[in-house]
Amino acid sequence: MTMNILADTLAIKDTLQKVADTLSKAVAPEKGMTQGLNSHISPVVDNLIAALIWTIIVGLFVLLVYCLRNWKPVRSILLLLKIVRHGVAIADPPPPPPSSTPPPHIKAWNLPVLRNPNFTGREDVLKSLQETWSSGKAAALYGLGGKGKTQTAAEFAWRNAANYDVVWWVRAEKPELLSGDFSGLAEKLGFTDAQMKKTDEVRVFVQDWLRQNGRWLIIFDNAEKPEDIRDWLPQGPGHVLITSRYSAWKGTAEPVDLQVWPPAEAVEFLCKRTKCEDGAAATELAKELGYLPLAQEQAAAYIEATATNLAGYLRLYRQKHTELFKPGFAKPTNYPDTVLTTWAVSFERVKSASPAAIDLMNLCAFLAPDNIPREMLSGGGRFLPRKLRRIIKDENLFNETVAALKTYSLLSRKEDLLSVHRMVQAVVRDQMRENQRKLWAKAAVRIVNDAFPQESRDIRTWPICARLMNHVLAATEHKETPCVAGKVTGRVLNQLGIYALSRADYSQAQLLFERALKVSEIVYGANHPCTATTINNLGIVLHHQGNLQGAKECFERALPLFEKRFGSEHADVASLLNNLGGVLQTQKELNVAKDYYQRALNIGEKCYPPDHPKVAIYVNNLGSVLQAQRDFKGAKECFERALKIKENYYGEGHPETALTVNNIGGVLFEQGDKAGAKKYHRMAYDVFLNCLGPDHPHTKLAKRNLDMCGRDARRR
Repeated sequence: MTMNILADTLAIKDTLQKVADTLSKAVAPEKGMTQGLNSHISPVVDNLIAALIWTIIVGLFVLLVYCLRNWKPVRSILLLLKIVRHGVAIADPPPPPPSSTPPPHIKAWNLPVLRNPNFTGREDVLKSLQETWSSGKAAALYGLGGKGKTQTAAEFAWRNAANYDVVWWVRAEKPELLSGDFSGLAEKLGFTDAQMKKTDEVRVFVQDWLRQNGRWLIIFDNAEKPEDIRDWLPQGPGHVLITSRYSAWKGTAEPVDLQVWPPAEAVEFLCKRTKCEDGAAATELAKELGYLPLAQEQAAAYIEATATNLAGYLRLYRQKHTELFKPGFAKPTNYPDTVLTTWAVSFERVKSASPAAIDLMNLCAFLAPDNIPREMLSGGGRFLPRKLRRIIKDENLFNETVAALKTYSLLSRKEDLLSVHRMVQAVVRDQMRENQRKLWAKAAVRIVNDAFPQESRDIRTWPICARLMNHVLAATEHKETPCVAGKVTGRVLNQLGIYALSRADYSQAQLLFERALKVSEIVYGANHPCTATTINNLGIVLHHQGNLQGAKECFERALPLFEKRFGSEHADVASLLNNLGGVLQTQKELNVAKDYYQRALNIGEKCYPPDHPKVAIYVNNLGSVLQAQRDFKGAKECFERALKIKENYYGEGHPETALTVNNIGGVLFEQGDKAGAKKYHRMAYDVFLNCLGPDHPHTKLAKRNLDMCGRDARRR
């Protein structure tokens, strides 16, 4: 490009020289006459003739520019005029934008980034920017590094170039870059030798010009804080767009929070960027990368460089994690830095401002990324280092620490819930030494175990269980966890499995019990009662899934372990006998099932008070086998006894109570009391529907029973 401009410049210079020689000859007689009449005509005439010659040259030049305004050598002509007029060498101006050229009328344009052909989505953000400017405010597009703030700002400029006469990009991360870019704009606007002027003079000139003119867009990219650019912000009938990782822009500009891509847009980008139509792999990879644009662009660059595919990269990422994001040959297109280098600066600045903030980030890195309750952290404070414990307990110190992280968009907060992007968590973990990972992994799992309810089968604890479920899953999945906190890991996985089982999420419950069993066998051994407890729970979920043989094997494996450790009259033995009775009843071995239920009840009545809910369970199940044996009177007596205990303990609107209510309805139906049966089935159905939802097996069973009563009534 430079060589072309130089050639154009030399050609035009020769042409202008010939014009000048011709004009000189044409006026030579007058010049000789003036020399002969020196004594009569003032020497000023010489200067007037020279000025006339230059006026003609300049006029020709202006005419040439006017005629050839869209011709590339025009840039060279402008340079030549400066060379001839001032006798100084002028460096080549910056090249035009490398992608589609802005409208011809534009006066100043310096976008430093290519237009991204794979730009995806963000329509709501672009619309939000327009709405912000319509209210007369500057817009500050902020968010975590890697979310695509610069790309979004550039895309807006390209899309709307026809609406502006001036589009100027200001690198705002350093004062010298900011000043230099303002000087470049000042020269474009007519402030000669702006680079040689004082900074304040340049700033005032640019701001005055912008105040008096419209149709301009000034983009302050990567601004650190409001105070760094506040004095440079122009006022007037144009638009100011700021991009920043800093979040506190109110008072200077209207903050616009840039989120990660929605899942659909993330998948669309991966498929478009990699030219791969494997939607399933794209969906999984986008989720693994937390829908972060920079992470997805870097993944796509790796796929392109290595000629792999989305599924292959997904497998590799799950093994290597952030190793794939270290600086290397697969540099992301349209982004200056990789994921790791993008966040390194933010981490260092937070560390210098608040070392305790790094400790909080280290802890959060071992929890689920979203909705981390401060209450959970505070409740488990005794498991934390002393300094962080004090900060979490003290509301003011906690607010200051969170603010240090929130400032650089490394963490977000909604009331007392904290959220950290999963890629930030991965980077934080991978930067730790092994002893640090063990320390924070242990603290995280002990905190979630302490907060998770013991009675997770009880629907009254389900709101807490639901809030903590993802944190249990996250805290227990790290390879360091079983080594440093095996007992609590096994316990909390087991309790979460019971919660999933009670909600009829049988697949999830099975996975959790299997994980808990693996941990228990490592920590306690295969024959320990804690291991037997998990085996028993695994048997329950297998029974619900219809795997009767697997369930029976679990119960028969766990029963002798309890009997050997606690004796045959222990409460845990009663629970296993009850569960074995359930499998046998399903297998239609009713007499054997009845014996197991009766043994369980006998032990339960010795171990618990008569109004204990465990006794109610055993009595209820005994009633169910009596009903199957068509002993409806005995069954009803058992159900009514169980119902009384449950109503006193749980209340009438509890699903445990509704189970027995539904059973009474079944007995009444068998006895021919259809109206009574319908009443009880209706009560049970309403409770199940309200507490468990329409898709829970208990709700569906009660609905079938209720419908059966209606069909029978119509037949009669």
